[in-house]
Amino acid sequence: MPRTASSGEGILPQVTPTILKVVLLVGGLALIFLTTTLIYSTSDLPPAKIPPKDVIRTTALVKKVTPTDAFSRVLRRDAKEWGIDRDDVALDIIRRGHPHYIEFSGDLVIEPGKPFETTHLKLTTRLEKIAVGEEGMELRTDHVVMQIENKSDRYLAYRVKTVVEGKCGSKAVFAHNAMALKPRETLSRTECLPKGPGELRLRRVEIMELRQLGYYYISRIDPERLFMDPRTTEGHQIPFDKPCKMLPWRSIHQAVKKGGAGWRDIIDYYARHNCDKYFFFPAYRYAQGGLKGLPARAEGDKAKK
Repeated sequence: MPRTASSGEGILPQVTPTILKVVLLVGGLALIFLTTTLIYSTSDLPPAKIPPKDVIRTTALVKKVTPTDAFSRVLRRDAKEWGIDRDDVALDIIRRGHPHYIEFSGDLVIEPGKPFETTHLKLTTRLEKIAVGEEGMELRTDHVVMQIENKSDRYLAYRVKTVVEGKCGSKAVFAHNAMALKPRETLSRTECLPKGPGELRLRRVEIMELRQLGYYYISRIDPERLFMDPRTTEGHQIPFDKPCKMLPWRSIHQAVKKGGAGWRDIIDYYARHNCDKYFFFPAYRYAQGGLKGLPARAEGDKAKK
């Protein structure tokens, strides 16, 4: 006899533990499949846009400062300080040669009141009573004084070498530029306080024509460092009172005594180079036609840019 539904029973089959396990297993597998599909399907999507970073734009690239650039800056700074036209310190001008002249070499007695002239200079000696001694105990006595006149329209480095034959006591000193002359400038220096018979003799007159910047550069040098006679260079007065901070006197002495360098080599170098920034080196020599590059460097330094 067929079974009929009894009270409390539905038309669905009874859920047993075995059927429940199967349902849960199938559901879990379906969930894993769906999740995997969603993950790997995103590989075909376009990449997400990353906000661009801020870019700093500059109008010019940073340029390495070369020795020549630094040299030009020094020239322009010095020109501004001393009131020199900036165009007059352009590298092509500073590289040019400095005309050099030995206008007298020999042995000539210089007599008071009798001028001696060279191409650039007029030299005149005189006797002048000048006070010597301590304040309150001063004594006015005769001095041999030389007046040096620049007859030209050029700035000059000059060396007027004299010797005194006979006795010459301690003398008064005039403040003067013992290294360089401005155009048409006249200055005086004391030569001797004569004691008894004696003569003032001229041995050498040496000149180098400079540019205005060179005049200021050369004036800053202590003349005694260049083997110039302290008898006549004492009282050296520097324009603007700015002497060289460091002068490589050992190198200069080595160059003069052992290397054959002379006054014109050192003057030619320092007429172009600020003595606070650039140092004379023993191998440097006067260049009549000027220099190819600035700053001048020793042979071993030429490869350094």
